[in-house]
Amino acid sequence: MELGATVLLSLLTLWLLAQMGWEGLRGVVDYFSLRNIFLLGFIVFQLTSGIYALTTKSTGPMTLQDLGGTALTFSWMSFLFLLILLMSYKRHKFVTSMARFVPLGQAVSGVTSLLTLAVVFLVVGILFRHVLVFIPQLGVLLGLFGTGMIAVAAGMAGWVWGPRLLNPFIGLVAGPILIAAVLAAMHHVFGRRELLGVIFCFGWGMWHSHFKHLGPKRAGMWIIIGGLVALMPLAAFTAIRVGNDKVGAGEYAQRLQGASITAGIGRLANGQDVGACAMWLIENYPENFDYRTLATARYFLTNWIPRAWYPNKLEAIGRLMVEQARLRGHADNWSLGPGIIGHIASDNPWIALPLYAVFFGLFLRFVDEIVRLHAGNPFVILPFGVALGNVLGIPRGETSLFLFQVCTSIFAAWFGMYLCAKVMALFGYRFDQGEQVETEWDDGWDYSDEYGAEEPAETYSDRY
Repeated sequence: MELGATVLLSLLTLWLLAQMGWEGLRGVVDYFSLRNIFLLGFIVFQLTSGIYALTTKSTGPMTLQDLGGTALTFSWMSFLFLLILLMSYKRHKFVTSMARFVPLGQAVSGVTSLLTLAVVFLVVGILFRHVLVFIPQLGVLLGLFGTGMIAVAAGMAGWVWGPRLLNPFIGLVAGPILIAAVLAAMHHVFGRRELLGVIFCFGWGMWHSHFKHLGPKRAGMWIIIGGLVALMPLAAFTAIRVGNDKVGAGEYAQRLQGASITAGIGRLANGQDVGACAMWLIENYPENFDYRTLATARYFLTNWIPRAWYPNKLEAIGRLMVEQARLRGHADNWSLGPGIIGHIASDNPWIALPLYAVFFGLFLRFVDEIVRLHAGNPFVILPFGVALGNVLGIPRGETSLFLFQVCTSIFAAWFGMYLCAKVMALFGYRFDQGEQVETEWDDGWDYSDEYGAEEPAETYSDRY
């Protein structure tokens, strides 16, 4: 059974990678979309993490009674979840209609004004993230607002710099903004999602302002290069993390000087044992513990309420399973990554699996559709790139917490950009979605022409 589970998980991995590449090549789904970021996270934290557990017999801190049998169940649950999610993503007419009614700012911004806004958002974001975060009860929420604004500042720098990579004057302004955003995201943070959010949003800005317009092959090549470049700081940051500590940006900078990227990649390779943790939940629910029916959905809806105001607030499954598995010798706040399949297993899979799969399929399509409908407008596109680190982490879990952070950070960035766009529009800087701005890389055809079609009228390969 272990061999069968390994084969099935490997096939699912290859299937997802092939589908993302093929649909990007045909212009059906943007290479750099929220759906693909989510699927990449699913590959790393569920599929390849499960393969790692099966091939090495290493299950991290968890003890499994029947690795082969449980892994086979895990594999089929993953297959069904992905199948329903991808089918829901394609059945998009309802969320497409909803996306058209989202209030959005329409304003044209030049290089100088966008870089100026980047500095403003960076300063305000640091204020929220590192000063207002200490306000009792509300600090966590305000910190998330700050995280979104810091990331969108990096996104604006990337948007301006992308089409002008060889312009040293732009680089002298955009580069320091990116560095400051990275340092602000790393300061007194243990997790990697804040750092990833800044790096991803910077690349998100570059991609949508320039690189996605280069044609399928060149754009795909740049996605691979960008992914490898982003992997370097992520691996280095992973290698220098010690225990559960939260240190300042200066301390992190000193540690990074001696960081081993190879060691960091090695620590990332097992997906933080999330696959094994999900299998443990499959084995133990409902065998040893009662189902927590739809606890992930309920925890998401109440996440914004401080526990001091709501003492009976649900406990995160990632922390609860530490107690249930009787793991000792760890910090009091230590938690595990249960994986989205683990969440489903403990939330009653007969109900949770189809419900969560449909929800995420429609949610991802809703956001991707907003981006598609407003191609070329940074005031619309950039806010939806601020939480890509958390989108990547949703399949790892704590799913409800990461989804809440995604929604909160996006809202903060969107609201700030919306207000700026409204003010600029009052002064005549209004964006006309119908206008086609010609550039040296624009031939009048783009992803947005055919994005989401079942069979595009003309594929990238036909045109290039």
